[in-house]
Amino acid sequence: MTLTTEEIFDLAKFAGLQVGKLGVEMETELTVVECPAEGVLQDDKSVLHTVHIAYYSEYPDEGVQPLGKEIKQNAPADGLRSNTVRRDVGTLEGKQL
Repeated sequence: MTLTTEEIFDLAKFAGLQVGKLGVEMETELTVVECPAEGVLQDDKSVLHTVHIAYYSEYPDEGVQPLGKEIKQNAPADGLRSNTVRRDVGTLEGKQL
């Protein structure tokens, strides 16, 4: 699913969150998909599994944001590589989602 930041803003308000626009491009698109089976490899080399991840649609190699709580499971060692820019953000490094 691909949503603009304006749609995400509307969704956050609908959920009862108090949010502000603070200079954000409201047409920027983010894509939400199921977390890959191999998970997201964090900077500390641990693998994080969540139900979904999000990334900037125009720049999928710039990082992913795991969404929701961590799902505990055994994961392959070749998870998606993480470069933390914000909390729990990783990169795709050529992996297809």
